[in-house]
Amino acid sequence: MLPCVTASDGDRDGIPTALMEAMAMEAVPISTTVSGIPELIEDEETGLLCEQRDVEALEDAVRRVLENPSEGASMARRARKQILTRNSIMKQAEEMNKIFCAHAENRGLWLRK
Repeated sequence: MLPCVTASDGDRDGIPTALMEAMAMEAVPISTTVSGIPELIEDEETGLLCEQRDVEALEDAVRRVLENPSEGASMARRARKQILTRNSIMKQAEEMNKIFCAHAENRGLWLRK
């Protein structure tokens, strides 16, 4: 569980690495709808999301996972699969390479693909 919040000065997490690591270890991620977190965790599918500072909702989410271990295990497996297929370092490197190559081609430059 990583309940992120927006600070009084507007500072907030982007997509916390700790959530990605938890998902990769097949733990059910429970977090908040702050910043880019909903881009990582699909509520009810790959984890549970609550509104920031909603302590009761966080408590309910933890209780739900503890009281429904098969549901939690299913979410955790889907979370791990997502990390391995969409958020792995190799996948991210491939996507960045495509962007760099496309940009270079648009400028008449040559990059090894």
